[in-house]
Amino acid sequence: MRRFLPIFLALFLLPATSMAAENAAAPPSMAALFSGIKQHWMQLGSQQKDVEAAKLLRQAAEHGNPEAQDYLGQIYVWGMIDKIDNAAAEKWFRMAADQGNADAQINIGVLYQYGGFNGAAGSHPSNAAEAFKWYQKAADQGDAAAQFRVGDMYAKGLGVKQDYVQAYMWFNLKPWVAKLGDLTKTMTPEQIAEAKRLAAAWKPPPTPTAAATPP
Repeated sequence: MRRFLPIFLALFLLPATSMAAENAAAPPSMAALFSGIKQHWMQLGSQQKDVEAAKLLRQAAEHGNPEAQDYLGQIYVWGMIDKIDNAAAEKWFRMAADQGNADAQINIGVLYQYGGFNGAAGSHPSNAAEAFKWYQKAADQGDAAAQFRVGDMYAKGLGVKQDYVQAYMWFNLKPWVAKLGDLTKTMTPEQIAEAKRLAAAWKPPPTPTAAATPP
């Protein structure tokens, strides 16, 4: 998992929106929110930045930004600011994952595969099939780490029926050379050829679109 602070530096490059233009009853736009974060951040000393960044990150997460939600989950997993809180981490990861954030989808997969975060295995019911589902969602977006996990679960038959052709196909997308070498020892030339064909033809599935509202 990656630290959350670099996200602010990138988000600070977003164009600012005047808060005066916002409806008083509506939440601030994300551009306006991050403009405020930038101004506040620049006034902080280095010893304050982690704590203050976490507060501001929560504001962005509460306004529905999936990247902020994922990074806030990481704060709770690692206890960056306060104590480790796996339940809070799951809450924020799930909110981001439901919006299609690939990092958060992997994190939810890890939760189900290992039954917890950060060495807290057994703190959450494990479910390999559920873990596979979330890894697959991220892998379908082209996330290399998720594709590795999907390939590994196919190779081991974890949460899905063991399938060396599918495993080879997913490992071949990056490619993960060591894993391909291991699989080659257990596959026929025909299986390897089919897996390579599938890898060459693979592309992310189309993003689902909302159904049209009847007139």
